[in-house]
Amino acid sequence: MLINARLFTAIENMSKIHKVPILVMNWIADENYELIRDGKEDAELKLLIDDLLSNNFNFEKSKIVKDVLRKMENEREDRIKMHPSYEEPPNTVKIIKTLSLVSELKEKFGDFKISDRFVNNNETIFYVLGMTPENCRREDPFTGTQLVYDYYWCRTGQKTSDRKRNLVLNIPLVTKKRWLEANPNEIHKKRHLYYSIPDMLILKDGVIITENLNNQQRRLA
Repeated sequence: MLINARLFTAIENMSKIHKVPILVMNWIADENYELIRDGKEDAELKLLIDDLLSNNFNFEKSKIVKDVLRKMENEREDRIKMHPSYEEPPNTVKIIKTLSLVSELKEKFGDFKISDRFVNNNETIFYVLGMTPENCRREDPFTGTQLVYDYYWCRTGQKTSDRKRNLVLNIPLVTKKRWLEANPNEIHKKRHLYYSIPDMLILKDGVIITENLNNQQRRLA
């Protein structure tokens, strides 16, 4: 399976922002595209670890790290050539005007408190999650995919508040009651990313402002 080129771009941006090298390495498969698990899949990783050990984990001196990063860049370019649409948001994501979004939400759900930071960002990444009430207790792929869109089109710094665009998740088929029942904000679960990453969740009958929720939790702690 080919990796979506958006993931390579998001990883590159994440690496620059956090100043941490992030490497994507291939896990070899057999002729039926099943992952090989007999030890041969670790050969490339073993070479990388040996190289890092010999260089005291100085990534800038590692020839293998440079080779992997070069391969990642080539893979990204090849995928964009094959699918130019990868440089644009997918069908489930739109870049919309923030003031128009806020106005529509307040008209639909009534007034709610929102930060000046959110309003002052002229644009918002609007990501639609097609979950139903029956299947909304799930984390993959949505908790990870939102981070791809965050680092591709929103994030400018290490904090979630460091964004040139807001990040909003829209779950139009699920009520707030059902959502909170299925996805409580538990910090030790991956579903916590629904509350710690986006600026807002839009449900069928209301909104959850994650900044307000997290501030409240910090006061209680």
